[in-house]
Amino acid sequence: MIQFTCRCKHAFELPEEMAGQQVQCPDCMLLVDVPTHDELAQLAEDGTFRIEAPTPAEDPNRFERLKKVFSKEHVDEQGMEIDLRNTPEQVAAAGTDDSSLDYDAVPTAPKYDPETGELIRPLELVEDGENAGHPSPIPLAHTALNYASPDLNPNVSAFFPLLRLVMPINLAAMFFVLIAHVFLVMGLFSLVLAFVVIIVMGVGIVAHYANVIEEVAIEERDELPRLLRHFDFADDIWLPFCRVCVASVLCFGPGIAVRLAAAIEGWPPDRVRVAHLILDFLGLILFPATVLTTTTSGSYANLRPDRVVGAIARIGPRYALFVVVFTVAIIVYALGFTAAVFQLNELFLRGPSVQWFLKGLTAYGILFAAIFLMHYFAWLLGLSYRMGHHSFPWVLQHYVRAVPGVTAPRYPASVPPSPRQHGA
Repeated sequence: MIQFTCRCKHAFELPEEMAGQQVQCPDCMLLVDVPTHDELAQLAEDGTFRIEAPTPAEDPNRFERLKKVFSKEHVDEQGMEIDLRNTPEQVAAAGTDDSSLDYDAVPTAPKYDPETGELIRPLELVEDGENAGHPSPIPLAHTALNYASPDLNPNVSAFFPLLRLVMPINLAAMFFVLIAHVFLVMGLFSLVLAFVVIIVMGVGIVAHYANVIEEVAIEERDELPRLLRHFDFADDIWLPFCRVCVASVLCFGPGIAVRLAAAIEGWPPDRVRVAHLILDFLGLILFPATVLTTTTSGSYANLRPDRVVGAIARIGPRYALFVVVFTVAIIVYALGFTAAVFQLNELFLRGPSVQWFLKGLTAYGILFAAIFLMHYFAWLLGLSYRMGHHSFPWVLQHYVRAVPGVTAPRYPASVPPSPRQHGA
């Protein structure tokens, strides 16, 4: 018989066949587990099980062992370095079949599988001398994320800016630039407003083209910025304007200086004309690289001639397109602006008419074409910065470190893959 007491003090006396089953107490109406013979010794008088922790064995070396493990010292009393790694005897006692002599040089703790507890032994690798080859022909997965690829801007063709410039948002930006030109032309006919209009509109238009280069190049945006992109006079107008002025003075200043000196000293007109044409031609060739350097390199130290010429060499034959587009844009700009001035002058002299209106459409159409070409030129410069600024011979630049498999090929392309061996 199994005799035990419920927690409500009700006494049970049940046959041994009911050990491990559940019965309902008639007093508290709760289910009670019937204990087995082994559990009767741990059952208290109130019906609960006694849980007693085993008395820890006395360890006389426990303090010294804990002091060795948790002490901040790295050497013991004899001056020897404290080594807390497992000894070969401890490794052998952990259950491994390996010889303890294998751990004499580098004693390490055995590794066990966290799920099964099985001892993990290292696998032996055997080299295949017959079919072994260079790892370069092994196919590797390509990076799926665009921003993790070394080529961040695949759209760098010369036709890509043309497609983007005809988008409505970019056409709207160029329309407001045209409105600024209209105010600039009108301000030239007022003595009171001429100075203010030239300072505000003229400087703002020149700075706008520098902002286009910076937005496309450094910010990597594929849309035109507003005339006042951040409503900051220094960053949006003054600094970009100064950068373009520095590039213009360096490229076209020598030709202007020769003409002024010839007018003062009375030099022969033929020789002066040839000299300033040559200087203007050289300035026209160097201007794209110079204005790209002043607007994107971040330091006027990069205006050193060898660095400017080095940037042209890195751009390559594509640079000729920049020179052609800039030259055509300047010529169309001169024609459009002159036609707009004459068209407004005719309004003051003869009044409005149908012929005057048609001439106005032609004049401002040419001026809008010049604005379009100048934005195209600025966009091309920005794309050239995207493609190769990391290879420009500039100082104070951030260059991407070559990491094999990330920003550079994992294996050199010059290593030919080994021929495959076929079995007989």
